[in-house]
Parts: sequence; structure tokens; C-alpha cells
Amino acid sequence: MDDPPGIRYPDDWMVAHHIHPDYIKECFALQTEVGLKNLELYRQAVGEQINIIAINATDFGMQSGPLISPDMYREFYFEHHKTLNDWVHKNTGWKTFNHSCGDVTLFIEDFIDAGFDILNPIQMSSGNMNIAEIKQQYGERTVLWGGSVNPQSTLPFGTADEVREEALINAAILGKGGGYICSAVHNIQSNTPPENIWTLFDTVRNM
Repeated sequence: MDDPPGIRYPDDWMVAHHIHPDYIKECFALQTEVGLKNLELYRQAVGEQINIIAINATDFGMQSGPLISPDMYREFYFEHHKTLNDWVHKNTGWKTFNHSCGDVTLFIEDFIDAGFDILNPIQMSSGNMNIAEIKQQYGERTVLWGGSVNPQSTLPFGTADEVREEALINAAILGKGGGYICSAVHNIQSNTPPENIWTLFDTVRNM
């Protein structure tokens, strides 16, 4: 099919929340139905060999702030996330993983209420993502994953000493009292010097 039906572009998808809300809700209701069946298949296939499973990989934030409002998250996404998380916690010992880039400070409380065990990434370079405030407010209620080094600036463009300093400072804040998985904010980019990658690994290993 050369021109398949449906919404093909990100900007059209965002607008559809306003002009075609029923369509969006039907899409995620179907995804949730399929997701529940797949979770059961995973459980039957490998059981407790799974430690962590990704439930969401939709970005709700951007560099400067949220992509949608918290009210829109609750209207369109919350119940679907909660349904999937509840199934996992009722039927398995797995932990659930929520990936959402950007400034998601306005959603963290809802993410926790939806049953996510882990928040990733901690993109401290975006909007209001203050790692000290996030750790203080949510650190005892959810696992924080990422946030040691910024892969958009320090890791690819900084010196090894700058990478080490940033990792030491951020990991000390996020790791205080536990509940932290130390890694760079996001994927290591192709233009990152190998020395900086090694410095990050070495720094974390020797903390």
C-alpha cells in the first residue's frame, strides 16, 4: 500500500488529541489489549527470568518542557499504563520501566501513581529537570535511571576531566540512599570520543 491510512506525521498526531480524541483512545485501548496478551506470553515463555520490562517508551517531554499537559496524560494514557503495570505486579515479580525523554517533571507523580517502578532517563539538561529536587521529592518512591552525564554536550564535546567531574557530582546526588541506576542520560552518540566513554565507565566503577 503506497499511502496507508492513519496519522503519519508527529505534528498531526499531537493535533489529533484535540480534534480526534476518540481515535487516539481507540488506538491505545487496542495497544493495551495486545500488550496484555503479550505480557502473558512473555510470562509463559520465560517466567521470572525477566527482571525489568519496558511498558512505555513514549516521550512526553522535550528540551524546554512537556509535550502535552498533565491533564492530557491522565485522559489519554494514564489508565492504559496503569492497566499494564497492574498486570505485571499482580502476576509476576518483574519491575516496570518507563522511558520518557525531556522535561517530564509535571508527570512524575502520575507515572508513580500509574505503577511504574523505574523512571528513565533523568534528562537534567531539559527544562525543569533539577536532579536534586527530583531525588528529594521522588527518590524513595521510584528508581531513577540515568542522569550521570549529558550525552548531548559533556560526553561528546567535553574533556575527560569534565566527564569525570559531572559523573561524580550527579551520581552522588542521584545515588544518595540508593534507588539509582547510574548511566548517561541517553544513548552514547557516534561522535563521542572513546576516552570519554572509558572515563565514564571507569568513574562509575570506582565510585
